[in-house]
Amino acid sequence: MKRCLALACLLAAIAILPPIMLQAQTTPVKVDSLKEEGLKVTKFETPYGNLVVNLPDDMSDSDTLSGTVVAEPLGNTKEEIASNTDTLEGYVIEVVPKKGPERKLSCKPKSDYEPFCLSIPDICGAVDVIVTKRVQSADSLSEPVATCSVPCLRKPPAMCVAPDKAILPTKANCGKPMVIKGKCDGKFTNSAVYVSKVKCPMLAESPRQQVAQSPKDLTGKLEIESVEGPRRICGTFINMPIATAAKTADDVQYMTMRTPAAPSNNKIDLSGNWIITAKNDYGSQDVPTTLTQAGNQVTWGASGEGYSISYSGVLTGNSLDTTEIDSGGRFTAHGVLNYDPSADTLSGILTFVFANGPQGVTVDILMHRAR
Repeated sequence: MKRCLALACLLAAIAILPPIMLQAQTTPVKVDSLKEEGLKVTKFETPYGNLVVNLPDDMSDSDTLSGTVVAEPLGNTKEEIASNTDTLEGYVIEVVPKKGPERKLSCKPKSDYEPFCLSIPDICGAVDVIVTKRVQSADSLSEPVATCSVPCLRKPPAMCVAPDKAILPTKANCGKPMVIKGKCDGKFTNSAVYVSKVKCPMLAESPRQQVAQSPKDLTGKLEIESVEGPRRICGTFINMPIATAAKTADDVQYMTMRTPAAPSNNKIDLSGNWIITAKNDYGSQDVPTTLTQAGNQVTWGASGEGYSISYSGVLTGNSLDTTEIDSGGRFTAHGVLNYDPSADTLSGILTFVFANGPQGVTVDILMHRAR
């Protein structure tokens, strides 16, 4: 009887807890501080996805700067993603200098980068990034859910670029931040970065640099233009695919191939037996295969535990334009292998595109006569 009474009291106590306390128990938020190229990234991990705040990595006391907030919803279906997006957009991000006059700004995260502009007072030392959510029982009252303090430099880094100049990146990774060094006003309103004449999302800006997102679907040598007010600086850079290791052992990504070399009449004939050495983070494996060639059409295949891959290629001069397809539909790859008569080798790079997972994974290929 006493146990039943105690349980009843406990249930009654839970029933009258304020809504925000129940919410705090059911929706925990993990806070993580990261550094990326040109950025200080604060990530709030919720059961519905991430809330991400980007600030320039050189932000200093007395700066006027711009940053961005973005929602990254979780979900395995369009319906789940949409529902989690709605939930994440119900949060509010506040950025508040620790010292000085009250200069708090608030913005709601969205699936696109949502910009904000902030003036940091002198002798500030840090800004607090606060996630709040509306209290269920009130229309205008918000409660903090999580907080992260992001430090500011006491003195801004020295500028080593003339006011009418800018230092453009020489290379970047697809979809990752790229930094343009040069005098800025810290505001997005008169700033832009273009790659191949396409405007890139701005991620952050300080008085000394712009940080933009490089294109996700353009690789190789590309034109880039930085705009800051009347200043326009143009150049070229290399946008590289992201080389992320596969998460499963049956995704063959890093490999070398040993194949028959061209015969003495200088016509490339790749038909015959091969040994394919496949390598990834889990080790390496030798796989025998047979290459078939009909005119300039070349095909072969490879299989092992958990995977089956087919290859096809077209010979043009001393180049083999090749495509690789995983029969499970997980990835395809494409590249050109160049034949070197003096070294008796075929070599080049394949770029892998995964249906679900890392995009633009690059693979070095070297092919030799089988011994």
